[in-house]
Amino acid sequence: MSEKKLRTFIAVTVPDSVRINLENTAENLIAGLDSRLIRQINLKNLHLTVQFIGDTEPDKIPEIIRIIRDLKIEEPVNLQVTSPGFFLKRNQPAVLWFGISDTSSGLHGIHSRLNEELKKSGLNIYSKNFKPHLTVAYIKPGVNPDLLRRQLDSFKLDYMAFFIREIALFSSILLPAGARHEVLYSRKIEI
Repeated sequence: MSEKKLRTFIAVTVPDSVRINLENTAENLIAGLDSRLIRQINLKNLHLTVQFIGDTEPDKIPEIIRIIRDLKIEEPVNLQVTSPGFFLKRNQPAVLWFGISDTSSGLHGIHSRLNEELKKSGLNIYSKNFKPHLTVAYIKPGVNPDLLRRQLDSFKLDYMAFFIREIALFSSILLPAGARHEVLYSRKIEI
């Protein structure tokens, strides 16, 4: 009998100072929206997904860990939290997020190298356009996209930035109350 597949992704961890600041910022943003239609995530799980892998055979985990361990990151990567936005699902707002600006293109380089190495290892990975963001809430159907866009456009965001200090392989279990993430491997970034 084969082992059950794991839903996996590789992500940058967010420093506690940024996570706490973003938690307060997200609460202020959500307070201006219809709370019946918004489900804020537990921001203790906050992370910046660099590569979603998806359903993964357990015997592939050591190879993914090797790829993360061998990943070359030679310069500091400074990221800035930017304006809020949302992703659509069937023309309805579905995911509320804060953008990430990567002025050095270091994060995009990490994403590209991971993508290339994971494909070489035979993994069939999720390959959509990479849009760095921090998910803060899920939106139920019924929110007017134009009204939401106007509310987000008028939202003032305090400056928040951080260096990538850790990259990790996570497994994710989807539960009715929200996803639960478990770190399978973590690598500190020291430059």
